[in-house]
Amino acid sequence: MDDNKITARYISPKIAVFAIHGGKIEPGTDQLAEDIAGTDLSLYIFKGESFVQDHSPSTQFNEPQALALASRVETIVSIHGEKNEKKAFVIVGGLHEELARAVEEGLLKEGFIVKPVPSGLSGNESKNICNRGNCGKGVQIEVSRKLRRDMRDNKEILSRFVNAVRQAIRPQ
Repeated sequence: MDDNKITARYISPKIAVFAIHGGKIEPGTDQLAEDIAGTDLSLYIFKGESFVQDHSPSTQFNEPQALALASRVETIVSIHGEKNEKKAFVIVGGLHEELARAVEEGLLKEGFIVKPVPSGLSGNESKNICNRGNCGKGVQIEVSRKLRRDMRDNKEILSRFVNAVRQAIRPQ
C-alpha cells in the first residue's frame, strides 16, 4: 500500500476514527471520518483508487500504520460505506455494544434512520479492524451511499451526523 494514500494521526489514546475504505473505494467515508475525528481524536484513513483493486475486508485489513495506531488506542470507531443508492440510512455494529447503542441513539435523536444490523455487516469478528483497539471491541458505522451523497450536498445534514456521532463517542 502506498504511503501517500494513508493518513495516520495519533492524538487521543481513548478513541481513533478509522476509514479503511476511503478515496474511491467507498466515497465520502474518508471525509466523514476526518470530520468526526476533528482535532481531538486519533485518525486513520486509507484512500484507495478503486473498489475492485483496494477493498480489503475489515477482518483482513492489516496495513501496518493502521495496526500501529490500533495498538495505541483503547477503542476504534470505523466508518464504512453501504452500497444502497436509494435510501438514506445507517447501520451500527461492532463488539462495543454500549458505545454502538449510544451512537444509534444519538443518530436517531437527530432524525437519521438506523437499520438493524444484517449478517455480514455486524462488525462482530475479533479480527475486524474496529475491534483491534486495546479494549478488544469497537464500533462499525455503515453509511448508505444515498446518505453519504446527501451529506456531501447538504452541510446541515453532515453537521448533524458528525455532531451526533462525536457526542456519543467522545471520551468523558
